[in-house]
Amino acid sequence: MAVREPIAEVTNRHYAAFGWEREQIQLAEQMAANGAEPIRSLGHDAPLAALASERQNIADYIKESVAVVTNPAIDREREMEHFSTRVVLGRRPTLGTAEDRGDVIELPSPILLEGPLGQEAARQLGTWSFEEVLAHFATIGGVHTLHTYFVDGQSMRDALKAMANEAVEAVRAGATLLLLDDAPCHQNGRYWIDPHLCLAAIDTALKKAEPGNGNLRRRAGIILRSGAIRSLHDLVLACGFGADAVSPYLLFATVAGKNGEATAPIVNLYNALTKGIEKVISTLGIHELRGYTRQFSAIGLRDEVAEVLGIANFLGSEEAGTSFADLEADSRKRHEDFASDAAKPAKLFRLFPRIWKSIGQLAAGEIAYREYADKLENEERTNPIAIRHLTDLNLEKARQERPPVDPSQVDISVGEHSLPLIISSMSFGSQNEIAFRAYAEAAEQLNMISLNGEGGEIKDMLGKYLRTRGIQIASGRFGVNVELANAANIVEIKIGQGAKPGEGGHLPGSKVTAKIAAARNATIGSDLISPSNNHDIYSIEDLAQIIYEIKQANDRAKVAVKVPIVPNIGTIAVASPRPGPTSSTCPALTAAPARPASTPSSTSACRRKSA
Repeated sequence: MAVREPIAEVTNRHYAAFGWEREQIQLAEQMAANGAEPIRSLGHDAPLAALASERQNIADYIKESVAVVTNPAIDREREMEHFSTRVVLGRRPTLGTAEDRGDVIELPSPILLEGPLGQEAARQLGTWSFEEVLAHFATIGGVHTLHTYFVDGQSMRDALKAMANEAVEAVRAGATLLLLDDAPCHQNGRYWIDPHLCLAAIDTALKKAEPGNGNLRRRAGIILRSGAIRSLHDLVLACGFGADAVSPYLLFATVAGKNGEATAPIVNLYNALTKGIEKVISTLGIHELRGYTRQFSAIGLRDEVAEVLGIANFLGSEEAGTSFADLEADSRKRHEDFASDAAKPAKLFRLFPRIWKSIGQLAAGEIAYREYADKLENEERTNPIAIRHLTDLNLEKARQERPPVDPSQVDISVGEHSLPLIISSMSFGSQNEIAFRAYAEAAEQLNMISLNGEGGEIKDMLGKYLRTRGIQIASGRFGVNVELANAANIVEIKIGQGAKPGEGGHLPGSKVTAKIAAARNATIGSDLISPSNNHDIYSIEDLAQIIYEIKQANDRAKVAVKVPIVPNIGTIAVASPRPGPTSSTCPALTAAPARPASTPSSTSACRRKSA
């Protein structure tokens, strides 16, 4: 059996050409050292891909979706035995016939390892190596290789069509395994095509070629070998777009042999990614990876690109968004970077490092709030990272068309509260005690609502702000009990995270002090990971039951339901109040998720009052 030779030396040229960022290299090294994704803050303060000045891959435009009420998530941390990342390679049987299905291979994970160290690691893990899979299918004459590039005189779109047609003809001719390989790209006039585009085009073409039980997609497996698989997010998207197995050769070459260890970093990274796959599918209530498909959407692509991907696309059109022409120009630049010693991985703009010093000065009373606000607004205008930073109010035009209204003539109260605003949930622990108390006291003095977050309440605050405090719960965890439910007359059920939907809250053990542990009924110094969603709610009926129980505990409570914003959230939000709550609270999604890294930095709230 031939052993695939690893990259002789991973260089910045590789990272630049395949669209890597510095943080992705660091994250891979951390997972290789620890065998798990690090417990850390999950705010994402980098620009959306469509707004970024640095190079972006197609995966960076895509945000994974999360389950809400109609198909709720499963608690990956507490129900891990229910998940399977098993995949099958080869020809599937034709439904309804006694036809021999041919030879197939079953893998415990879609991740394939290659090279001498990769093969040794695969043996330790009890799985097949990349070379073993190819050798197996080669003996039955079933492997066909597709290279993911276009050349001079050919457009990227035409190359994708040719690639898809080639895949269809190969499977019709008897190939039972298709290999997509981008290793030859970026050199000798071979211009790289993003592997997720290639997968989507080929998967769709095979499914459309012969509909019904003769579906060509069932006659062959697809393996992706790519240097552009930089993270868990990229890996999961590849599986969703149609890859049965993936060899992320540059990702594993990045960690191979680290710290003088042979296979340990590779095994650790493999295990961390496999656990991560389970986490991602759990956020959609999916038990098996093979049930995961294009459960994601894009932001800022041209319609022509989104059409090939076959996914929902927001804030793009026939004239706006990243187009094939943009991708072609970028691919030619990647070709140049691959040959340049000056090339290096991207360093994305981050908002927080630009403002953290001013935040500290404001907290210390060294500068006025207006000075901080002006700095923040200037940064958002100069370096927008979210859609809201691209919008503004044209006050000058408004004043010209209509004279200003005397503020004394405007009533902005809502019910018994003076302001139509809510201080969104942020738990004790994710913010320190001074800030946690300040928000509650400020809301009381301003006669508005503040929410405490899923982290319990400091003992002496219980019942202190009955009218202006909202208590957030999730499955009775983290300090939730009858006393807490009666500590305020607004109770919010959290179905999913707002700032990091589908991801769950991470609170490193270093932050879990005695007081925080007491509020959360937790152990001092322990890592706390809240479930991705309220795992006791598996249907609208379960939601109704929890609302009923809350009202039994506190018959004065107004109940709100917090759900992440996903495509078609309007229908779900309208249905959620029917079991009895007063309103639904919908935290606005500002960036991804579920990029496990995935993720957003802030939330705003929109409320729908029931009739």
